[in-house]
Amino acid sequence: MANYCGTWIRAYEAREAGNKEETLKLVRKATAGFVATTDMPPSDFMPEIMELYPGAKVVHVRRDPQRWWASIKAVTTRTTPWWFGIDLSPVPGWRHLATFASVYSRSTLRLAGLDADTATPSDLIQHGGPHILEAHYKKVAALVPAGQLLEMDLNDGWGPLCQFLDMPVPSEPFPRVNDGKAADKYATKVLLKALGFWLGIVSAVDATLYLAIS
Repeated sequence: MANYCGTWIRAYEAREAGNKEETLKLVRKATAGFVATTDMPPSDFMPEIMELYPGAKVVHVRRDPQRWWASIKAVTTRTTPWWFGIDLSPVPGWRHLATFASVYSRSTLRLAGLDADTATPSDLIQHGGPHILEAHYKKVAALVPAGQLLEMDLNDGWGPLCQFLDMPVPSEPFPRVNDGKAADKYATKVLLKALGFWLGIVSAVDATLYLAIS
């Protein structure tokens, strides 16, 4: 997990440094062995992924811009306090989330029309909005050939998606969980898990000190 997370972080760093060859190498490494990717960080590397996999099919989910922005605000608020990285540092995998939030927020800041070198998460919350999602839609449409792009609404269910991917329709209900409330609930779960790690660390230290004193 740590190596996988580190690969994506190094890909962000290589892209920011203007090293295209290294960026492509790292994105290929991070996506090797997968048949599909979703969400961040892969969706933030659309140009590189389309260059590496020119025949890839892209499913572009159209969301309600207001609800999407509410979800983004919730995640940004949860993942950008100064203590966030310290809080998650004992948790394998999740300890990289603070760094991820820092590097992938640069792309969101740019889509919002802000200077990624000087703007802060607070600036994003203040000046961002649903228009960021529309900018993302335009970016994807410009990158992906029409025959390889499916734009769908979640209310469409399995039908268009399965037809586009040439796959049978599953018997399970179509999942609908990625909204602001779900994101906030999951963030709370992660923070509570981190708190449990810290309580364990503190208890172990206290016990060690007690035994040493005794």
